[in-house]
Amino acid sequence: MSITQKILPLIITGLILTGCASVSSKVTRFNYLPDQQTGGTLYFEPGPEQKGSAEFSHYTESVGMRLETLGFRPAPDRQSADYIAKIRYGVSDAQQIVSSRPVYGYSSLYYGYGYRHHLYPSYGIVGYAPYSETRYDKYFAIRIMDNRTGSPDNPRPVYEAKATSTGRASTFADVAECMIDAVFDDFHTRGTHRVSKNIKDCGPGHPAPN
Repeated sequence: MSITQKILPLIITGLILTGCASVSSKVTRFNYLPDQQTGGTLYFEPGPEQKGSAEFSHYTESVGMRLETLGFRPAPDRQSADYIAKIRYGVSDAQQIVSSRPVYGYSSLYYGYGYRHHLYPSYGIVGYAPYSETRYDKYFAIRIMDNRTGSPDNPRPVYEAKATSTGRASTFADVAECMIDAVFDDFHTRGTHRVSKNIKDCGPGHPAPN
């Protein structure tokens, strides 16, 4: 195995560890909120498995900070809230990916005519190095319902968004802020698009959602 083949995985790992990694998320939104939502109180309703969860509290606080920049205000309980929000998040089982990477180096290009022959150095792909890595699928979803319409037990959904991402991070917490940011980029748009975020730039306190 050449030196290039040996150090290439180390270089890639080093870039991730030094903060050069980004999180790419596929975001799908269905939005029936007013184009520029202002005002309205909102209550985060936990699912059965989220009640009493510190992790759930952490994410609702993070999401709530972003929603406040959009005009929402926290409500103390479900009954008094204009809107009810539910969030879901998680990570899949490990998936083993096997592929190959190009290896770059110098090779000789043979050129000749008649009795004259020359060897010229040429830089380019000289082979391929196999590699395997473990990847995980992560997701974050939010659903907002208008508590003033529909029935008390079944308020009308007015906003749904889901971000999915595949990468080496084995827990949702590793990429949570970037995936939440991806949902809040162009919050009011509809449809599906891809958002890439540098890990060191993710989280509340960076440019506000719009």
